[in-house]
Amino acid sequence: MKTEHILLALQIGRKGSISKAAKAMFISQPTASNILKALESELGYPLFLRSRGGIVPTEEGTAFLRHAAAIEESLQAIEKIQRPVRRASLRIISADFEFTETAFERMCNNKLCGWGGIDLKFQIIPDIDEALHILETGGVDVAVILCRMNLYESILQNIKKKYLEAELIGRTHLEIICGRDHPMLADGKLQDPPFDRYPCFISAKAENPELYMPEYLAKHEHRMPRHISLTYGETRYRLLSENNGYLISTPISAIDREKYRLASLPLEDSDMAVFAVLHADPQNEELIREYIQLCKTCFQDFYAAASASREETFPGIPPTLG
Repeated sequence: MKTEHILLALQIGRKGSISKAAKAMFISQPTASNILKALESELGYPLFLRSRGGIVPTEEGTAFLRHAAAIEESLQAIEKIQRPVRRASLRIISADFEFTETAFERMCNNKLCGWGGIDLKFQIIPDIDEALHILETGGVDVAVILCRMNLYESILQNIKKKYLEAELIGRTHLEIICGRDHPMLADGKLQDPPFDRYPCFISAKAENPELYMPEYLAKHEHRMPRHISLTYGETRYRLLSENNGYLISTPISAIDREKYRLASLPLEDSDMAVFAVLHADPQNEELIREYIQLCKTCFQDFYAAASASREETFPGIPPTLG
């Protein structure tokens, strides 16, 4: 049982929400949910129950949280008597990418994280302007963001004016992702998408469609009937598989496409630049470089797997839509 897992459970109990606890500890909501499941499995009993008012502790959970609070108090007391030692830290924010979370998990496995080790924190921030502001004001050490490829150079110039640096991780594209029985599909191909007829689930903020949508798609943006901001995870994929909604997103994994019976088809003219932004003279530069390299590796692995599986899932789907 890891100390940071106990402290996460304590935060969930205090805030009555997994997502709020995850935000407080600078980790993603799916990561927090997985940690809680593993902790409850290890303990052999549930810690929380869902209710209309939020998440509430079970009888066993209430007892657990009393001991967890005592552990937290003891840790704080120990910290006060230790000699001041500068702990290495790395604070990361990212657009809604699967590969950046994978890179973060690998880095956690490579390091002694949490109490007494390297302090690693990760959070999803979908809006590029918000991410750059947090980075510029010193809230984080590195941000992984994306924009349309034809806007990359101009955004890069603005980044340099703020005494920040950018490093390209790779190129990607946008896809329409929907259930395999969606009315827009016929024989595994997208049929003249009526974007304003079905609800659109989009992870980037709709105020800046020009940053992430191809021009022809941005023209439809104001007529799209519904925008719901959801991060990667089961809720979003179930919504896509169970109704006529669709998602505009970078590619998702072949495993999730198969699990939730989703079709994933590329949009034309949607080349995107994925890049890391950091301070020109960063602290803990070695950690930052290690994370960026892990991002590049996970990015390449993810897209190699996605490309290899696409033809098997939907034979005859073209690489782009005409």
